[in-house]
Amino acid sequence: MKNDELIKDQEQVEFPSADKQPIDIPIADALELMFNDDISSVGARQGAKGSRQGALGKGRKSRGSMKKKKTKEKAGKGTILMIWIIILAICAVVAHFSITTATDFRSGRMQLPSKVIVVASNSSTADIAELLERNGIIGNAFAFRVSSRLMGYDGKYNAGEFEIQQGSGYKAIMEQLTTTTGIQKLTLIREGDTSKEAADAIAANTSITAEQFLEAANGEYDFAFLPKTQRKDSLEGYLFPDTYHFTEMHTADDMVETMLRRFDEIFTDEYKMRAKELGMSIDEVVILASIIEAEVGTDADRAKVSGVFHNRLNSNPPMKLQSCATVNYVLGEYKEVLSDADTQIDSPYNTYICKGLPIGPICNPGEAAIKAALYPEIHDYLFFQSEKGETYYTKTGEEHEKMKKEIQE
Repeated sequence: MKNDELIKDQEQVEFPSADKQPIDIPIADALELMFNDDISSVGARQGAKGSRQGALGKGRKSRGSMKKKKTKEKAGKGTILMIWIIILAICAVVAHFSITTATDFRSGRMQLPSKVIVVASNSSTADIAELLERNGIIGNAFAFRVSSRLMGYDGKYNAGEFEIQQGSGYKAIMEQLTTTTGIQKLTLIREGDTSKEAADAIAANTSITAEQFLEAANGEYDFAFLPKTQRKDSLEGYLFPDTYHFTEMHTADDMVETMLRRFDEIFTDEYKMRAKELGMSIDEVVILASIIEAEVGTDADRAKVSGVFHNRLNSNPPMKLQSCATVNYVLGEYKEVLSDADTQIDSPYNTYICKGLPIGPICNPGEAAIKAALYPEIHDYLFFQSEKGETYYTKTGEEHEKMKKEIQE
């Protein structure tokens, strides 16, 4: 009888096995392994569960205790194996879902408008995911982090201002944030703009104020072509006019340096050699180019007016340039007709009273004006007069006065 009862007890004991052991692991725990590379927390929970399940056999002593121990060891190995199988399965599902569907986890959002976000410098994937979720662009920050790691975007995100379409897939968002520099704001610096006018253009198209730009434009920059001068607007003439693509991440210093770098690209070795042939420094070329830029607007006239100025500078004795544009620069406004008092203003920029070139450039010339200063047209003219888009050239003072009267009539 005792043997029969013992056999019956053994038949009723159901030992856990690798193929029957139930596994109850929260998905978040499994995914957590991917970020922490640490299975101790999940393992501890599984160990606790295994202890509860192992308690089923407590108090039941039988001759099959050794068999139970071996079976539990197999169950433990099976549990760990299943944990990793679940992790891999979840990873595959998330990656497949992100890549193939290319849509957010929340449906019906493609009709929503785009939103502008600003990704700060040194933002982590978690920071960006939370920013996207907070702005309603994605529905699940944690899922975004998982997808980012799986698809290899971690550590590649750019800082900047981005306009992102709500409802875009995770992959599309990640591509945008890693392959572009954000919203680019076009800023046009025109040929002949002064530094102040350039500052106004910057302020009108970016978050940088005119004051911030002008302060940066009076800073020190490491470019070999810059003159060693103490004049007030030291970079006047060197903020090369062009269309620039600035973002919210650009500082005023960045913008100034970008313009100086552009000047460096334009003023080639050929131009430097030509300046030496003319016995001029780079600064003198830029000063003359700025006057040419301010005086006339066509390529043909630029070369011809350049010839007039070169003839005056090289005459014996040298003649004053008497450029109305330099006086207007001193006045800070454009006057079509200057008074006698205007021409006598005491300023190192006033070429009516100063000999030779003024102390510095009066605007930021474009390449055409720079080229004209370096390659003047050869002729004998010493005077010119511009009126209503036309420029008239004469060789003597008498001819010049006669031409002025004819124009005015």
